[in-house]
Amino acid sequence: MAIVEDTPQAATEAGSDHGYYIGEVSALTGLTPRTLRHYDDLGVVQPVARSSGQFRVYGERQLAQLRLIKALRPLGLDLPFLKVLLGALDVPPAGERGDAVERDAAAVLRTLERRRDEAARQLEDAAASIDGLRRAIERSAAIGGPGPVHG
Repeated sequence: MAIVEDTPQAATEAGSDHGYYIGEVSALTGLTPRTLRHYDDLGVVQPVARSSGQFRVYGERQLAQLRLIKALRPLGLDLPFLKVLLGALDVPPAGERGDAVERDAAAVLRTLERRRDEAARQLEDAAASIDGLRRAIERSAAIGGPGPVHG
């Protein structure tokens, strides 16, 4: 990680399309500065550079990664998995990547497919439960059973 002067222009020169400090990244992504520092500490998404004052400086690539994480976290994906996912998405061309990258990408895909299938089963189960409850209510109403319970 490069040390750059305390200006966004210096961050740009350090290899970032545009330098963003943690407060700006927080505003752009909706993630708290504490969360961003946590992701950095875990190595999930790290700043492209540090300013001479040791402030974190993020680039466009990191913003995209953080937005992806924010979109995927509600699916129950944990940070170690998301770290592997980001690594699998940030791969060199086919001829230049190693077997480990290929295995990681395949594992990520299998995990996402498994979670999709689990979610589909849960939706089917919920729909069946709703249908069963609806039928029970209709049967109860047809035979003059008790009406809705009011609390």
